[in-house]
Amino acid sequence: MEYESVCRWFKIMASRGCEIVEEQLNKTSFDVICHGYCFTSNILFRYNEEGQPVEVMLLDLQICRLSSLAIDLNYFIFSSIPRSERKNLEEYLSLYHSSFMQVMAAGGCDAPFSREELSQEFKKKNTYGFMYASILIPILVAEAQDVLDFDSATDGRSKDFVEELKQNAMKMLASNQLLKPRLKDLFDDIVENQEL
Repeated sequence: MEYESVCRWFKIMASRGCEIVEEQLNKTSFDVICHGYCFTSNILFRYNEEGQPVEVMLLDLQICRLSSLAIDLNYFIFSSIPRSERKNLEEYLSLYHSSFMQVMAAGGCDAPFSREELSQEFKKKNTYGFMYASILIPILVAEAQDVLDFDSATDGRSKDFVEELKQNAMKMLASNQLLKPRLKDLFDDIVENQEL
């Protein structure tokens, strides 16, 4: 099996899922107010007459929390940016660091971390990004007939809903041409970035 090591990784993660998420969310020196649900469906752009983006806004702010900025970065990058574009990861992190430092300077604050420290923190939080991307990708590429009713996740049947998500993703693998390549890309990232 091509991704046998990834299957083992997911089994380990599933057996300790809540504990791992808690560990990844633990207080760090990189803590900021995070969005908590940072992916393409929660981002709006305003464009000028030439079609260039001139403003960006985040939506869906009900699960904001204090956590490492690398949590939102991992969540966004692994769920919303194609692997072909993630080859520019260091460039993205440099751009993020530069922008963050400009905001800190404008507020009269010192730089709290270096570019290299940001890269290290991002890597430490990869597990969080991989776990949530594996859940989110099937939802992002779902066709209308494959969209699940999310009310069941909050009405006391959350365990059933997780099983529904799993079964729905398995069904989609046979019919949705976007899902398999997106998951394969994520699995390649897991193999490349984790000690399996």
